[in-house]
Amino acid sequence: MTTPDALQLLIAARQCEMAELEQLERTSQWVDVIAQVIHALQRERGLSNLYLGSGGRRGQTELQQQRQVSDRAIQHLYTHVEALRGQRLRALQGARLYSQAARALQGLGALAALRRRIDQRLWDSAHSTSAYTQLVAVLLDWVFEAADTATDPDITRWLVALFNLMQGKEYLGQERAIGTAMLAAQRLDAALQRRLLHLMDAQQCCFDMVETHAADDLHRCGAWPLNALDSAEHERLRRILCTSTPGQTTPSELGPVWFDVCSRRIDQLRNVEQALCEALQRLCRDKRALAEAALRQLEALPPSGLDNDPDEDLACLTSQPPDADWPGTDTVARYPRRSLPGLLHEQQQRLQRLSTELDAVRASLQDRKVIERAKGLLMAHRRLSEEQAHRTLRQLAMNQGKRMVDVAQSILATAVALPDVLDGALLQCTPAPRSHHR
Repeated sequence: MTTPDALQLLIAARQCEMAELEQLERTSQWVDVIAQVIHALQRERGLSNLYLGSGGRRGQTELQQQRQVSDRAIQHLYTHVEALRGQRLRALQGARLYSQAARALQGLGALAALRRRIDQRLWDSAHSTSAYTQLVAVLLDWVFEAADTATDPDITRWLVALFNLMQGKEYLGQERAIGTAMLAAQRLDAALQRRLLHLMDAQQCCFDMVETHAADDLHRCGAWPLNALDSAEHERLRRILCTSTPGQTTPSELGPVWFDVCSRRIDQLRNVEQALCEALQRLCRDKRALAEAALRQLEALPPSGLDNDPDEDLACLTSQPPDADWPGTDTVARYPRRSLPGLLHEQQQRLQRLSTELDAVRASLQDRKVIERAKGLLMAHRRLSEEQAHRTLRQLAMNQGKRMVDVAQSILATAVALPDVLDGALLQCTPAPRSHHR
């Protein structure tokens, strides 16, 4: 009976890994391009609110200039999307990334109509902020899919850190936009003040996640901790916005000042974001170079260089490797002196280790999915705003002494099995619905 060549299958496995790493390297490049688009749109959103909130008296020239910056970044993204269409992706990964890319392009296609409404002042600051925020959310979901479909634990860790940094920066961008609108209109709003407090809390959660996954690299970027980027002026204006009496009139000059102060901090975070993107791309290149070296050494092995003793092949049916001096790392330089069972066992253990590490890194992404699903259920079931749904989850977690994700999982399970019980439990801790401007 003729048996297939196990060494050739081992080489094929390495070739698959190479293809995955090449794809991850390309993914890291267009994640950086998406980050550029998001940064441009965040500034455009803030300037739009300065223009709308001031009744068209402030920010018009700066807004037109920023739109040109946004358009250049978007055109750069379109170029990468065209290149993405020609890439060979894994079936599931490709389906998810292409679907998210389609949503992003649809949102960007609506940008011209949004701008016309702003120019004609047909929309107020709340509508403008909501539209831009939804567009940025779609782009961030694209980055989330990149992290969730990555197959290397180290690269996934970087993508998780980068996603959380971008998400925290987006919350700060929303804070800038909402504060700019209030100060430009010279009138504080209680609902928007609560929204600002929620955004500040959400930023901290995101930045904590960044430091969990990329603390050493933040040190090298001079951005540890991320909160050190806060300025005294930013904190002073935050206190004015969040603690002043609702309805109170504010000085007209505070709108542009707030916008500039927030913009400096956002630009600092953009520098950190760029540093993480560059480090991620270096990591991808280094990993691909190591994988190429390992593949070349495997391909150079002559069949006679491996001991294919049938008795030794029995080692593949045991839990112990056949080589007594078997190393714990993937040392390709030892391949010519190793038996085929040893190589196979080493490959199996290495892939198992990678799978375990990948599961651990992805846990934070899965937690976010569960929490977002539970918040969506609360928003639909109890007609809550996103802020109120988040506050409800947090209050339930505090009352029960559990993590938010555990409470979210319980809510999702209860909603399916016992919807009436869910109503009763939520009534005990859910604030009454009220008007909430986005």
